[in-house]
Amino acid sequence: TVPTLMFASGVFGNVLALVVLGTSRKKHKKTVFYRLVGALACTDLFGIVSVSPITIIVYSTGRTWVGGHHLCNYSSFMMIFSGIATLLIVGAMALERFVAIIHPYAYETRFSIGKVKYIVIGIWGTSLFIALLPMFGLGENILQYPGTWCFFDYKSDKLTGKIFTYFYSSVGLAVIFLTAICNVAVMIVLVKMRQSAKDIKPSTLIKRQSNKLNSEVQMMILLGGIILVFATCYAPLMVRLVINQTGLQPVNHAVDLWAIRMACINQILDPWVYILFRKELLRKIWSILHC
Repeated sequence: TVPTLMFASGVFGNVLALVVLGTSRKKHKKTVFYRLVGALACTDLFGIVSVSPITIIVYSTGRTWVGGHHLCNYSSFMMIFSGIATLLIVGAMALERFVAIIHPYAYETRFSIGKVKYIVIGIWGTSLFIALLPMFGLGENILQYPGTWCFFDYKSDKLTGKIFTYFYSSVGLAVIFLTAICNVAVMIVLVKMRQSAKDIKPSTLIKRQSNKLNSEVQMMILLGGIILVFATCYAPLMVRLVINQTGLQPVNHAVDLWAIRMACINQILDPWVYILFRKELLRKIWSILHC
């Protein structure tokens, strides 16, 4: 079935991405950026493993929800947690690249490998807190159409439900907007840096700087791919949440279901962006195209 195939491809892709990261060159392992890529893969893998089996069971029982409200709370909690964690990690990756390129001195003094674990723990802790809010009265987790998945009630007429829906969607849209701005700003600076490097006569020092610049460009290509997939998958859900809560359009269950599926697909696509956008693979593809 489709849920089983999505589960298998998501687990395989994220495990493969972690293996590739673990066996990559030391210079990759020693960068904050690639540590965050690893954290993103772990988060995506955790989200898939914790939620997908429930979907598979529901579909195997003729799309009948099992487990009652307790399982519904758990499923919604995990979806909110993994979704917010993914948003914040991608945002942290974009901010890390922005500071590294635009403010290199501040980056060298404030960012280090040792701080990555605190950043990730902080992100997971924040995501955990947000995911718990509907269970403590700020919003409510309910069974959603067509009775195969649970999420917070984003059509709620209650004040607490409205507050949580607007809060969740605002966080998502803000991260998408900020990552786009950071990415564009960094790309403009990198293009200028590459242009300047071409005008300077080659030397040992310049070659080292050129290698570093190439590494920065490679990271931005990867981040650009991740942000493109991330925005494409998550933006529809955030927009649908706002539309449903404001009542700008009549309720459309089919579109809502499509939007949540798009968000779930992000966890499957993320690792493949890293795997397919690796420098070594891109070089092979480039050489094949120019044969």
